Amino acid sequence: MTWLQDGSHLLCALDNGRIQIWDVEKVKLIRVLKTSDENARIASMSVNAHLLTQGNRIGTLRNHDLRIAQHEVMTKRQAHTQEVKKISCFFFKKLVFIFETQPL
Repeated sequence: MTWLQDGSHLLCALDNGRIQIWDVEKVKLIRVLKTSDENARIASMSVNAHLLTQGNRIGTLRNHDLRIAQHEVMTKRQAHTQEVKKISCFFFKKLVFIFETQPL
């Protein structure tokens, strides 16, 4: 789980590769993000402004632009050989990812 920066929305990663976005003030599910890796558990997420970056159990990194309907804007398959356990996303002239894997 992670929060949007304004603190009003909670993002929940599911075991089936989907991400739910909840409005916590209204206690209402407002959006479900589906990815092309159905059934690939999302292991980590990071939010920077409108950009959500996620890593999954099969080593894929993916960016979602939360402002648009076709949200999946970048996918890097086999970005790592192991599950992406922790990810951070920030801007410094260009988009920068920092991710870690940890052996089970």
